[in-house]
Amino acid sequence: MHNVRKWTKKIEGYWRLIEPVWEQIDIYSCADAFLQNYRAVRRGAGLVYAAHFAQYEICNGGFPQFFSNSTGVLAPEAKEGFQEIGMDKTAEIVSTAMALLGKSYPR
Repeated sequence: MHNVRKWTKKIEGYWRLIEPVWEQIDIYSCADAFLQNYRAVRRGAGLVYAAHFAQYEICNGGFPQFFSNSTGVLAPEAKEGFQEIGMDKTAEIVSTAMALLGKSYPR
């Protein structure tokens, strides 16, 4: 039971961090709108938000889904988010996938 409580507290902390920015960051309009909204939120919350969406999309439909959906706009931030939470190998994989799309990541 102790492990369940510990896990639940981690999940609650995770959502407390990203829930306030969930509606603030616009990934659906255009890259400029995303960047403007993203820069207005706390850095840590934005990075976890980006890593969350990347993880969800990649696990659900792979990199084709991540890059072809509106979530692809936040790939550079997702890479940085993975680095910040100690998932360096995942950040490296995201970086490699981004590089396949060109020298400069297209938003």
